[in-house]
Amino acid sequence: MGAVVHTAFVGAAIAAILPMTAARGVPVKKQFFAGTACPSCKALDKVRRCEDAQGLIWLECLACGYTQDLNEGYVDPEEEAAAKAAAQPVTWRPR
Repeated sequence: MGAVVHTAFVGAAIAAILPMTAARGVPVKKQFFAGTACPSCKALDKVRRCEDAQGLIWLECLACGYTQDLNEGYVDPEEEAAAKAAAQPVTWRPR
């Protein structure tokens, strides 16, 4: 019984530290940023960049659990080319 409680406690502790990792997918690639302070709690050397198998990229703080999506503003070159191909020109004619 003690081992079950210990395993549950460890699982809960990990879930509390990395709350957004499960929501975004399992990070495939992780990289720490040395000398970087967390924008939320100001902890040094606790911020890492994560990327999952689907290509989602985010920052997360291991101290407070803060996350920031880095995919905002990113435009996939293939999607941009498809949108340009589907676009219709607008002709303006003065009266």
